[in-house]
Amino acid sequence: MHLNTLEDVIRFLCGRDTDDTTLDARKGRAPDWSDLQWVLRKARPSASYPTSPIPCRHCGLTASTATTSSSNINGNAGRPYFRCPTMGKFLVFADARGNDPTNPVCRCGLSSKRMMSGFYNAKTPGKLFYVCRSGMCEYYRECRDARGEHVVVDWELVDHLAWLEII
Repeated sequence: MHLNTLEDVIRFLCGRDTDDTTLDARKGRAPDWSDLQWVLRKARPSASYPTSPIPCRHCGLTASTATTSSSNINGNAGRPYFRCPTMGKFLVFADARGNDPTNPVCRCGLSSKRMMSGFYNAKTPGKLFYVCRSGMCEYYRECRDARGEHVVVDWELVDHLAWLEII
């Protein structure tokens, strides 16, 4: 499934077509991104995320905090994250993006974080996947649609989906 349009995103997130009652706020007009923001905030609040350094799952020491570079070209510019203090390995982003309580449950028993592969040096650019939202386990699961196909985001939608904290 390729997420090319707002309607594709609504179908993916809500499991409904845009002519359903999912976006009652639109009152007979075509849905827009602010309508989807309203639906997501009202119907599906974000799950919690680590706001202070966590113990590293690799070495057990307290993770260090970092921020992605402003030149990050994968839609993650300026995002806070935690990393292993000894190996420097990325652990988890320290923000609400992708933390949907309806995401699959990870090994920690929490709903996972939805993320997207980069558009450069990735086997499948824009592919959605799930990881542990607390950064405490090695959970990874590809995001697939009802037919078992990878869910892939078009580059043009990345900023919208990041703004809505979907990815």
